[in-house]
Amino acid sequence: MFLPKMYNRLQAQGKLDERARSAAHLTAVEMSELMEDGFSEEEAWRAFRQHIFLPSEDEQPDPWTLNFDPDPIIQALTGLCSHYYDEGTDYATWAEAVREDIAEEFTPYLEKAWEAATGSPPENPKRTMSWNEIRNAARAIFKVWVDQPEMKWAKRAWLHLRAKGLTSYRTDAERTMVLVRLGTLGLMYREFCEIAFDEDQGSFEWVEWDQLGIESSSLLELARPEADSNDEEGRTAENSKEGETDERDADGAFDTNDALRELSQRVRPEIYEALKDGFGGDSILFASMWRTPTECDPRQQESNEEILAPADLKTIYSIFGDETARKLEAFQWISEGMCQLH
Repeated sequence: MFLPKMYNRLQAQGKLDERARSAAHLTAVEMSELMEDGFSEEEAWRAFRQHIFLPSEDEQPDPWTLNFDPDPIIQALTGLCSHYYDEGTDYATWAEAVREDIAEEFTPYLEKAWEAATGSPPENPKRTMSWNEIRNAARAIFKVWVDQPEMKWAKRAWLHLRAKGLTSYRTDAERTMVLVRLGTLGLMYREFCEIAFDEDQGSFEWVEWDQLGIESSSLLELARPEADSNDEEGRTAENSKEGETDERDADGAFDTNDALRELSQRVRPEIYEALKDGFGGDSILFASMWRTPTECDPRQQESNEEILAPADLKTIYSIFGDETARKLEAFQWISEGMCQLH
């Protein structure tokens, strides 16, 4: 890659293998001598790696500089531009979103490079769960319409959660909470579709939670502290009534499904706030969700003004019909905080 002329010449002379072995041997000997003087292996490697990594030939990639082939990069960015672009999107907004996506995808390589250079992995690095990482799981979580036009809204929603730091994590427990947020986001969208479009998929059980790959032990560990705190404060009078039971198993601990419900309810308020702020208020959030069934066909899409056209509440059922009545009910559900439907 870096020395094609030298490679071809040495190969033609039958000296390629000999030259490579000689360079490797010289590097090993000099590294060993330096390490005997108290230097670390990494320090010795940095001092003598030039025997192997020779200066590159003209117009060849520099081994010490990141080399990006422009053609596939431009092709990928063109796809991202088409995916992110909506009417009214400016370059600065688009570029910021794409930079964040690239940074997320590049993070694992940074960690590997750090480990290769220092000999140990980075301590407690902050990671962000990219859309590409959870896209396949999201297809199962958000599956409501046949061609899944809702996936475009789901990605925008995920970016708004990212802007609030809700897709980032450092520990396994925090990673589990990010996955719970993904599942809850899908549940909230399904609940909206049940109210707005009479799609009977708004129940907790409809969500494909098993597609998220969440460890049961992690769920129970995260849910238990709050449960233990309630025990210390004493059981409420309602739960202490004779004949009533709580959601625990025979050992007094939450089961996995109960723990998942508990955590999902816990993250719901922060998701709602992130969506409301990200989309620009309850009205625009509602309009963005209302148009998702026609997301892939701009000819069928209504403008925000058409979706949010005011109506007289007293005559909405008699004049505007069932669709507008559902629209009002869905908007009220959003404006009241998108509380769990079932």
